[in-house]
Amino acid sequence: MGLFKKTPATPTNKSRTAGDTKTKAGKGKRKAKGKSKKAAPPSALQVWMQDRRVQRIGGTFVLLVSVFVAMACISYLFSGQHDLRLVEGTAAGDELPVYRNLLGKGGAHIAWLLMHR
Repeated sequence: MGLFKKTPATPTNKSRTAGDTKTKAGKGKRKAKGKSKKAAPPSALQVWMQDRRVQRIGGTFVLLVSVFVAMACISYLFSGQHDLRLVEGTAAGDELPVYRNLLGKGGAHIAWLLMHR
């Protein structure tokens, strides 16, 4: 049953050890043995953020939000005067609050925050 052969745990190259460094003159120097810092394993959040599905969903979300904001700001350029009175609350009392921004009340308020303030 040769499926699970045990291999020897000793290294095959015994001429140099990890602590020895030799110079051209042949003199060996030993490095000081100290605790080496090992990289900490990634946290669960880092592993989750590196998942391809999470990256695609997050990228899609950012893309949709940026398109929404761009459309709101472009629409604000054409309907800003009317929406400005509604957002600031200076519209006449008999006027119905109808926003002319393509994205409605939310688009008018977001565009006002980014472009007017």
